[in-house]
This record gives sequence, C-alpha cells and structure tokens, in this order.
Amino acid sequence: MSSGFNTDVHVGDQVFHVQTEDRGPSHPVIDTAVYQHGRILHRLASSYREFAQSPDFSADGLGERVEEQHRKVIGDLRAGAFAAEIAAAMELAVRTGGIQVQLLNPTSWLEGGNVSLDLEIVRPTRRIVLHSNQILVSEARVNGQRFESDYVQKHPEHETLVLELKSELPSGPARLEFSYSAPFGRQMHGLYLAKARHEGKIERHAYTQFEATDARCMFPCVDEPEAKATFDVTVTAPERFTVLSNTPVL
Repeated sequence: MSSGFNTDVHVGDQVFHVQTEDRGPSHPVIDTAVYQHGRILHRLASSYREFAQSPDFSADGLGERVEEQHRKVIGDLRAGAFAAEIAAAMELAVRTGGIQVQLLNPTSWLEGGNVSLDLEIVRPTRRIVLHSNQILVSEARVNGQRFESDYVQKHPEHETLVLELKSELPSGPARLEFSYSAPFGRQMHGLYLAKARHEGKIERHAYTQFEATDARCMFPCVDEPEAKATFDVTVTAPERFTVLSNTPVL
C-alpha cells in the first residue's frame, strides 16, 4: 500500500469507520470499506490498472484518486445511499464457527487445497455468500451434498462467491467443504511469497497475512474482523520444506 485514509463518520446516532487504501502495484485496486464494530457493511473496489500503465501515472496522482474515492464513499454514506445494503449486512444469514484448512503440495499454486467451515445458519436460506479473492473452486459440499462448480458464482468486484443451493437450507449447524486452488500472493495479502538471503543463498518463504480482510485470498470464508473463528490447519509438503506455525514462546 502506498497511500490510505481512515475516517470515523457520524450518521445520526451511529458511527461508521471508513478505510480506503490502494492494494499495491501487483493488484492495482483502490479498496474502500465501511466498518461498524469490526464488521464490513459496504465495500467498493475500483481498478486503476490502466492509469498505472499510462505515462501519466504518478504517486501523487494515485494519492488523489484514493482520496477522491474515500471522500465519495463518505458522502454517499452520509446521504443514505448504502442504507439498504447496511441493513442487509447486519442480518447476515451465516455466522462462522470453526475452519479447517488443508494445503497439499504447495508450489506456485495451492493445488489440492481443501477447506471446511462449520457454520450456524441463522435463518433458512437458498444461497450462501462467502468472501473469496482469486479463488478457483472445483467442488463444493453442503452437509455432505456435492455441488459442481456451476453452482458457485464468482463476483470479483465484491470479492465474494455465492453458492446457490438446490433446496432451502434450514436454520442450525451446517458444514461447508470446498476443493479449490489459489495463487501465492506477491504482496503481503493472504498466503504470499517472499525471498531472503541466508548464508549466501536465496531462500523462498511463504507467509500468511490475514488482517484485516485478506484471509479471503487464501481460502473461501466469512472474512470480517467481527467473524471470529477457530482454525485447524494441515500442510502436506515435500520433506525439504520447513513448516512452522504460531507456537507458545519457548
């Protein structure tokens, strides 16, 4: 990120937080999110790829675009343009319980990745919306029932995917399972690659960065700061790889 803005906005008796940033040269998008109590209620992503590739590109020019989008979203928020969307977001049909992630043969892509999400369905629904960014889903299962990828609709502009169900899913516990692949990032988003020199040799490392809303770059999920979940992660990798996770201080 090269520029960004954060503003608390009062609308009536409510307070919202508006954050705008550019996602960096490898993902030339200006991203604005409207938060309340850690939950994203509205999101706007606009590409500046053409501007980045033009001879007129400059850091100051990009900064002006970021500020312009930030101010526009604040104006629309105060004018009530997002009222219906915000009301719907506050009544999400899905709450996250636990997440199990299995990564197989990590190379340039996460081939054979699997994720299982234990959810609570708050009210009956025929569709489930999850966050997803550059994720390719090959198969989905809901409570063991298999769905081909045709049932999964991608919405890159909102960084979401929608699973259209064959019948209404009742309220109560549910398990979603996805087989998918996703690219390693080149910036500090989701699961990303980095290089370092050690004892005269260049080593490649893969790290994770999920805050605030970058878990969606690694696997489909409910990716909001308010949606807390426990994680179980399994990594199957060649013997020459070293796999580390957060541990108690030794």
